[in-house]
Amino acid sequence: MRKRFFLLLFIILVLVSLNSLFKKTPVTKCVQIYYDHAPTTSDPAYYQGRLYAIGLQNLLAHFPTIQQYIIPIELYQKGQLERCEASFYLGTYYNNTLPQDFLNDFANTRKTVVWIGYNLWQLTQKNLETIWSAAFIDLFSPDWKKTDRQGRPGIYNYFTYKGEVFERCKYDKSPADAAGFKEHYSVDYDIALLKLLNKAAEKQVIAWAYFTMSKARTPYIIKNFNHWYIADNPFAFICEGDRYFIFTDILFDILHEKPQDNGKRYALVRYEDVSPKQSLVKMTVLANMFAKLNVHFAISLIPIYVDPFKISNAPYSISMENAPLFINALKYEKKQGASFILHSVTHQYNQKKNPFSGITGDDFEFWDKSTAGPIAEDSVPYVLQRLTKGVQLVQEAGFKIAAWMPAHYRASALDNTIFGQVFAWNIIRGNYKVSKICHLASLPINLTYDQGIVNDKTNQERLAALANLQVMTFGNAKLHQLFPYPIYGDYYGQRIIPEDLGNIQTVLSDQVVTKRTVDDIIKDAKRYTVLRDVWASFFIHDLLLDISVSNRTGKYQYNTRELERLIKAIKSDGYEFVNLEQWTAAHSAIKRPEPIEVGAIGSC
Repeated sequence: MRKRFFLLLFIILVLVSLNSLFKKTPVTKCVQIYYDHAPTTSDPAYYQGRLYAIGLQNLLAHFPTIQQYIIPIELYQKGQLERCEASFYLGTYYNNTLPQDFLNDFANTRKTVVWIGYNLWQLTQKNLETIWSAAFIDLFSPDWKKTDRQGRPGIYNYFTYKGEVFERCKYDKSPADAAGFKEHYSVDYDIALLKLLNKAAEKQVIAWAYFTMSKARTPYIIKNFNHWYIADNPFAFICEGDRYFIFTDILFDILHEKPQDNGKRYALVRYEDVSPKQSLVKMTVLANMFAKLNVHFAISLIPIYVDPFKISNAPYSISMENAPLFINALKYEKKQGASFILHSVTHQYNQKKNPFSGITGDDFEFWDKSTAGPIAEDSVPYVLQRLTKGVQLVQEAGFKIAAWMPAHYRASALDNTIFGQVFAWNIIRGNYKVSKICHLASLPINLTYDQGIVNDKTNQERLAALANLQVMTFGNAKLHQLFPYPIYGDYYGQRIIPEDLGNIQTVLSDQVVTKRTVDDIIKDAKRYTVLRDVWASFFIHDLLLDISVSNRTGKYQYNTRELERLIKAIKSDGYEFVNLEQWTAAHSAIKRPEPIEVGAIGSC
């Protein structure tokens, strides 16, 4: 009897443990991502297909209960589409020869399948007619006979979706000729032109692409029952208001997923680059503005100000621990509704112009801009030592870190992997390279900087846990990605708070290639209201309050009228300004399962 009791107790404990484990990482369905690895004999250095698969992986990580499989299309096996509820093929390598078994299975499966971009013509016209009542006509080329006032050629650059119009990206600079088109424009003009074979097929079109706002149009996203097609690669060049955002939303329909947080539409405004040299008057003006509008806000806090070349009228270095008036101003901000983001440590790199002035707020800290690569000291000990210094300064001043954000969103693949472990939440516009992560030990929540404890003991445990971490990168291909909603574990393992609206920049400069006004941000926030789980996330600098600078928004010093108009417009669109500290704390236990990669690039 006694043995039976202990056996029963043991079984109960095992079941409770398993139940706890499944609650932590529940997997309800799986998704397969197929990408073009491309013929190794003709293009051995082709990593673009895997890179775009990373972009799709990142978006799928908004749905944290889905198991991802990532597979080169060349390794497809007959019947494999039946394994998961949904499968994607990313056609990025023009005329890559696809396995016949895949083509047959794609045409005949009853599972949800999505074809993106190139190589649709390999399905054959007969299958296209059967699946979508459509015919493939051609790939579009820019029309240089129909240029706009800036000399840009005619392309399919407007996309209608749920009553809103999205656009392709474009720079303000003009191209000299056709050869310089992609060099001067952040735009990918390739799009497959489809002809619908009957009127009824128009009901299958989810989004239309329009030729330079004319009546000429072609289906951009088309769906018939379980078969989807997206007529270009949405990951090729991404900016605010881009057609890419349409793709991010249809994932809910493809995956049969519901909006999270009861469908709330969040907004986040960041007061950017706040360091110990900040104007206390401006800090007070903005805090009072947010309080008057009754909105939560976040402060991107840089704990140490450095001016190695003594360009400004300030000491070489000012640490927040030695700036009591600055700390008092931060406490006032907190009372008015602020959360705090650790925004690098000095937001510059050593005694070097990297690449601008070397002053805090101007330069990169974890990225060498001059070489477009990692900084010379880049290593686990260096990064942890630097982060620990910044975290301790913020915490010793009495503030809690709600999230982390590196200078200009840039860091090496190694650094981003570290950030994903030591911070529960990050705010970035993602920058990705095809990588191989080796010997990564996942840190428990008590060893993260923002949710755990920072002392000598945990510092040693953190360093020991990550000491063997290695990250290798392959090729020169890179992906710059914005997110409309939270990501519960990107390619590097970072949970990401979105930043999808940018900031006010009315003047072009070395750092600004596209102007953005208050009205531009309002327009994009309005577009985004048709998207599910979307955030209206943007940032401001207090330079906007200066009447003496050309990038100002007010008609007199410290005038906040335009900033208030922006915030009111976003609130009127149904966005709720989020208390970032509370939100990140409430969502820190959620993370997607580790992706399963077949035919992985590189080895440990």
